[in-house]
Amino acid sequence: MSAYEPGMPRTACVQYLLQDGFDLFALALAMDPLRQANRLAGNNAFSLKLLSVDGAPVRSSLGISVNADAALKSCAPADLLIICNRSGCWPGRDSDSSDTREALLALIGRHQGLALADALRAILDLTRPRDEAPPAEPPHPGLQRAIALMRTHLAQPIELPRLAADLGLSRRQVERLFQRYLHCTPARYYQRLRLAHARQLLRHSPRPLADVASACGFPCRRHFARCYREHFGRPPQQERQQALEQSTALH
Repeated sequence: MSAYEPGMPRTACVQYLLQDGFDLFALALAMDPLRQANRLAGNNAFSLKLLSVDGAPVRSSLGISVNADAALKSCAPADLLIICNRSGCWPGRDSDSSDTREALLALIGRHQGLALADALRAILDLTRPRDEAPPAEPPHPGLQRAIALMRTHLAQPIELPRLAADLGLSRRQVERLFQRYLHCTPARYYQRLRLAHARQLLRHSPRPLADVASACGFPCRRHFARCYREHFGRPPQQERQQALEQSTALH
């Protein structure tokens, strides 16, 4: 069972309509929130589909042609349509927001709950370029610094008292920040980050399970396996086997 309870049972679909000369980098940024949401949720709660007007490949601004999954007219309406052109990626007319990131976070909140959306927002804010305008309602800076420290100490987790001291806050203040913005304890959120990292290692590296556990702050392999199963609903060995089978199928 995932740590995030889905708000709706079905998979939400987001379509990306590619137009000639579209910004390839902007497309990657527009797809990243959904990929991270699936990773944190531990399931494929969101599907991504690349479309073109006629179903043919579309040439990007870099001269690289990208294959479309289907033609726009042949697809049923999606939960969200993102239009990608030379100037970037933007939500379609049916969206309540003109900002792609906010439209995606709103969709994530509706389908997987506000806890996941808030956690993802905090993570995305940490990777936002410094010269980019901040979000309308940024999370507390103390929370952002706390998550940054956690992400840089996955192999050797920081104890809460030390984390609070490094932030110049009390332990109780840190706990309140996580409860207010992420609706969970610091320890629970920290574990989610470490398990998400473990999932990436299992799927994309040949490292032994013991090494993966150690790299994610779990000195005991048995404890790691139990936590992994509780969060993602399957043991680490099955995660790796599924990744291998998917890779084989693609080739």
